[in-house]
Order: sequence, then C-alpha cells, then structure tokens
Amino acid sequence: MNTAARRLLRTGPVRNVEALSRVSPSLVEALCTLKSGEQSMVRVAEDDRVLQLSVHVSRFRLRDEAHALASIQDLRNELEEKEMEAWQRLTRVLTHEIMNSVAPISSLASTARRLLSQAPAPNDADGTPAPHELSEIASDAQEAVQTIERRSKGLISLVDSYRSFTKIPHPTFTIIRVEELFGGVRQLLRVQISEHALDLHIDIPPPDLQITADPELIEQVLINLVLNAIHAVQDQPAPRIELRAHLDRRSQPVLAVTDNGPGIPPDVQERIFVSFFTTKEDGSGIGLSLSRQIMRLHGGTLAVRSSVDASSGTTFTLRF
Repeated sequence: MNTAARRLLRTGPVRNVEALSRVSPSLVEALCTLKSGEQSMVRVAEDDRVLQLSVHVSRFRLRDEAHALASIQDLRNELEEKEMEAWQRLTRVLTHEIMNSVAPISSLASTARRLLSQAPAPNDADGTPAPHELSEIASDAQEAVQTIERRSKGLISLVDSYRSFTKIPHPTFTIIRVEELFGGVRQLLRVQISEHALDLHIDIPPPDLQITADPELIEQVLINLVLNAIHAVQDQPAPRIELRAHLDRRSQPVLAVTDNGPGIPPDVQERIFVSFFTTKEDGSGIGLSLSRQIMRLHGGTLAVRSSVDASSGTTFTLRF
C-alpha cells in the first residue's frame, strides 16, 4: 500500500488484504473477488466520516506469478457535488415557475381586497338585496380575498427561502477564534436555550483554537445544527447540547455539535442531507443541505453520527 491508500483508510502498513477487514469487510471482498478490469463501489462508514470508495482491480502474470493491482479512490465529494448541482438546478426551475404563478395571484388579491373595501354603499331599490345582505356578501368576499393574499405571500416567502439554497455567497475567509464563534452562537440563541432549560456546554481544547473560514456562513451552519439539536432534546428530562472543537490526528480543526436526544434512525440518516427532506411538520428541508453546501465551499465536510440508543444521541461534525 502506498502512503495515499494508508492515509485514506487510516491504517498502517498491512501484510495481506485480510488485514483490512477491520476497515471494511466489503472492501476486502471487493479486492478478492473483482475480476481484472472490473470496478465496484464500496461504502465505508466510520465514526466521523463516510467514504464512497471506487475500487478497480487489474490482474496479470509477471514471471509466471499471479499479481493483482488495485486502485482505491474516494468519490464521496464528487458524488455529493453532482447531487447538489442537480438539486440546485431543479430548485431554480421550480422557484422560477412557482414565482411566476403566485406573484400575479398575490397582486390581484391585493387589488380585489382594496376595491372591496372602497365599494359604495348598496341600494335596495327595485328589489335589490338589502344593504345588510350585500354588506355580508362583501365581507365574506373580502375575507376570502384576504386569505388568498395571505397564503400567496406565504408561498412567495417560502420560494424566497428556497432561492437562498441556490445563491450562497462565496466565502470571505478570515481567521476566527472558535471560542468567539461558539460564544456568538450561544448569545444568539440564548432565548431558545433558556425557554427549554438547556444545558449548553462548550469544550475547546486548546482554548485558543482558530479556524480559517467565513464567520457569517459558519455561524449560520452552527445555528442550524443547534436549532435542530434543540428540537431533538425538547422532550428529554435533562436536555443537553455540547459544542466541541479539537484538532484531529492530522492537526486539522474539527467542530462538533452533540445532543442527548433519542437519535436518528439509520434510514433517516441516509436522507437528512437530501434537499427538501425533513421530519419536522414546519420544516423546509433545506437547512442541512444548505449547511453541507457551505462546508463544501470551505473545502470541508459535514457528517452525522447517531444512534437510536438514548444515551448516545447525535453528533454533527464539521471537518475543515
């Protein structure tokens, strides 16, 4: 194994393929069974990352000895980027078409409501309805038009929120103290933290840890994650959220948001980063997708680790 393969699989030198079983039994199976020229995709899930490995094997004979040469490449970033681009294209089309349809409805409803409010008093001569009857009809019509106007504005607001998914500004990188970043998030969400009687714990070893990032964009990611965590622990007897930061084995900064909620089922974990997927009744389904896109613009990743075991909770990891 060359250095790149050992770094990718986080392993030291190995003497045989079977030694990689501790990394992934599926990877070992692919390396042993793939025929020459064949390729396979292998998913490797670890505590803080998920790899989508493209495994290609070539088999040949050299001096009458059988040999095999295998190449392993992590395509996760490329796959996620293509998926994100596809969702963005779809979102742009949908928001454009919805806005073109809803905007005129909202405008006409507003005009109709204004005309109804300015209508002259009715005349009951020649058998026309009595004034109070027309007044009731006008009142009902005005209420209906107001409802149309209100819902149209709500749809326009919803479309605007989806537009933000396709128009993320390019990051303006600066050096940020993680302590100040976490402190700012806690200050912004102090009301929600107080309302739910949360224990918000911050742990940063070393205390002077810094990252190079766009402070506003990363703060938005952390706000999204903490709000999700607040929602997850709201029914817990002792709700707790942790904001942690440290340097990994390669001296790269890692931020994490952990809660002691009931955890996320495995089938939901597979979809939580998919645009418009949500488990909340009032959710838009773009918060986590938007957060992952922001991390990609920073050259980093956003991953989740969760267990339905109540003692484990959920951890979202930002790796720069």
